[in-house]
Amino acid sequence: MASLARRRPEWRFILVGSIFGGDTAGLAKLENVELHGEKPYAEIPSYLASFDVAILPFRSTPLTHATNPVKAYEMLAAGKPLISVPLPEMVAMAPLVALASNPEEFEREIETALSDPDPEK
Repeated sequence: MASLARRRPEWRFILVGSIFGGDTAGLAKLENVELHGEKPYAEIPSYLASFDVAILPFRSTPLTHATNPVKAYEMLAAGKPLISVPLPEMVAMAPLVALASNPEEFEREIETALSDPDPEK
């Protein structure tokens, strides 16, 4: 995430949710990154409404590979384009979900989503 945020300083990254086990020291120093941590479920729709693109930048671990992230369904139901690391559950949802494994791929997929904001997709 830090690499992507440095590559695109004109983009604003709002990260909501647990960062358990994540090293966010580099992210916290970047002006275009906001770390909001965990929020009550009732507050999530207002965050989601402000997003142009939603991302699931999970770290690849055995635990995340066994995860079916409910938030992906919520993001799609809100009509937001979604880019995710290739977790098995997200791979199964392609092409509804764009997949990215590194900062360059995330940047490309976000650019694509921003340039063609077709809600039918």
